[in-house]
Amino acid sequence: MSLRLRILLVSLALTFLPLVAVMQITRSAVSERFTRLDNRRMEDQMRLARADLKRRGQSLGTKLDALAGSMADDNRLRLALLQARDSGAPSPFLVGYAARFMALMELDMLQLQGPDGRILSSGHFPQSFGAESGPRARLLAGVPRGQVLVPVRTAEGSFLAVARARTVELGGQHYDLIGGQRLDAHSLRDLSGDDDLDVVIAWADGILSTDPELTRRLEALSRPEEIPLALRQDDILVTWSPWPLLGSDQPGDAYLIITHDQAALRESLRQLDRRLAIILAVALLITGVLAVWTANR
Repeated sequence: MSLRLRILLVSLALTFLPLVAVMQITRSAVSERFTRLDNRRMEDQMRLARADLKRRGQSLGTKLDALAGSMADDNRLRLALLQARDSGAPSPFLVGYAARFMALMELDMLQLQGPDGRILSSGHFPQSFGAESGPRARLLAGVPRGQVLVPVRTAEGSFLAVARARTVELGGQHYDLIGGQRLDAHSLRDLSGDDDLDVVIAWADGILSTDPELTRRLEALSRPEEIPLALRQDDILVTWSPWPLLGSDQPGDAYLIITHDQAALRESLRQLDRRLAIILAVALLITGVLAVWTANR
């Protein structure tokens, strides 16, 4: 091997290796910094989303308290309840009671249950008078802070709701009020507040998401616990938190999930790689020219 070739190869190696190391360090530093910032945004968004769900529950509880107070002074309701208890048949006033107040209070679910747990009036399912509702009201009352999500069945289908329960004493009998507000893709966008982040609520029987495409992907998973791992395998940042869920007869957990697809970061890193590659090529070209010039002197 000639001296000129040795000088050229050594010069190129001394230029190439440090520049490649600097490129990798720069790329890693940029990626880690933006990932940390994204994770911080997601954690902040999770706190805001949880606070918003709590606020909705507190607002719902205030409305139910007001309704419970008005029921205690409603003589017509007392008579309707006595009639239903004695005859087993509801009056039109009792059947429509929950629907009227559900509309007035801007709720999506309102149900009045008797002392035996049977439905006396339902705003979201008017044909359910006399149906056995199970222990839902009792279980709702036992949830810490009363904050819980409930799958609600209607004549048209079902939906997920933030729900609260209140017990009302009328004529020496205890009745239960259950009220709820629907959660859907639109309300999840209100929870998000950041167009760059997606909000998901997953439970055993369903998925809600601000992104329809993300919903379709996640519906293929058999369990909500699989979602964080599946998304991370797709290079999507995920933070999640359990939230109380009450099914038909037992409590469980839903999962409040915040996701962020780092597509913009990946594109920025690709652009950075291209620019660094151009810098490396120019540096190698200059080094080669200088090495040849030096060897020829």
